[in-house]
Amino acid sequence: MTNPFLVGPVNVYIIKGDTLTLVDTGPGTDEAWAVLKKELTSLGIDPEDIEQVIITHHHPDHTGMVHKFFRKARILGHWKNEPWLQKDQHFLAEVRSFFQSLSRTAGVPDLLTEKIIQNQAAYQKYISTASLTYRLNNGDTVPGLPGWRSYEVPGHAQSHIILYEEQTGIIIGGDHLLAHISSNAIIEAPYNNKDSRPRTLLQYRESLLLCTELPVSMVYPATGTLLINHML
Repeated sequence: MTNPFLVGPVNVYIIKGDTLTLVDTGPGTDEAWAVLKKELTSLGIDPEDIEQVIITHHHPDHTGMVHKFFRKARILGHWKNEPWLQKDQHFLAEVRSFFQSLSRTAGVPDLLTEKIIQNQAAYQKYISTASLTYRLNNGDTVPGLPGWRSYEVPGHAQSHIILYEEQTGIIIGGDHLLAHISSNAIIEAPYNNKDSRPRTLLQYRESLLLCTELPVSMVYPATGTLLINHML
């Protein structure tokens, strides 16, 4: 699926379980919506047939079209997607304040800091305004998908989960495991401003170790090609 971000085209996935499930939606652009509808049609699926949408994480190229499904389908994901989907202005103001303070501490010029914050704000136009109807936590069984579990894998995003099918060893991995590039551990503001910022690189390492403990046959990533042997 086309993507306005440098990472390249985005992969989304359909799971035909007890509940017809779409994993991620792609960015909120007319081009991406046209591609998604075309690909769904090729599978004999109308967008209104989708019964639930699972979000791997809150980044705009994964949540941008949640609003297309919000009124008829359940929306599932980690609770940390919520303030981004709701465009919570208090939360977003705290995020801006965090990056202003961090940049000032690191000696970043004010003009460059302002440009960074403006770029971050511009991403909001690619994010749906919606809300979760079901929260997925670490180790939860996934409603409507017998045999599937969600696992929290913070690092690339604090909201990141992967979906794991126990019988087949298949992972739908979002941006956690990618074949063609390294998934970057992105600095994020704390979700509670009384907390210290998450140490995302250390988190990502722990999340990678989790994937070495699961018997995995195939990883379906959100961008790039499939990973047949994720240990290499």
